[in-house]
Amino acid sequence: VQKSDMKLQTKIGTDSDAQEIQTLRSRIQELEAKDEEAIYYRNLLQNLLDNVPDSIYFKDVKSKFILINRAQVYNLGVKSFEDAVGKSDFDYFILDHAKDAFNDEQKIIKTGNSLIDKAEKIRRANGEIRWVSTTKAPLYSHDKKIIGILGISRDITEKQKSLERLRESEE
Repeated sequence: VQKSDMKLQTKIGTDSDAQEIQTLRSRIQELEAKDEEAIYYRNLLQNLLDNVPDSIYFKDVKSKFILINRAQVYNLGVKSFEDAVGKSDFDYFILDHAKDAFNDEQKIIKTGNSLIDKAEKIRRANGEIRWVSTTKAPLYSHDKKIIGILGISRDITEKQKSLERLRESEE
């Protein structure tokens, strides 16, 4: 056994070369495991984006879209999420709504405080008027710096219509 070890060392070089190769092998295994973990978490996120009926969106510090889900693709009237990347609410919504959304998002970016359950009236790309409940929060980088916002908007149109009918019946 010792002779084969000596032959291996002769082919490889010194003991430090063998240690370096082993260290590199270990590092490669670590990176492969991290890659598998990243793929797993990316798949979880993709399932969320593909299957939740609420609009989900991520924006940079200038309130430009960096990622949107299928529901938001539909609401904006684009063919794919890539079509919205780099654009803002000003490209899709009426000016008053776009200004309000932009101001809310910039406040979140400056303060780090979330906006929770804000009722908003929006017009979809097809002209349809809808009510949504919007929650927005800061989007953090790995080093805890705010790099944008994330948001979820849930359609509450039927709830709003019911509330309006109730108010009208009470008058």
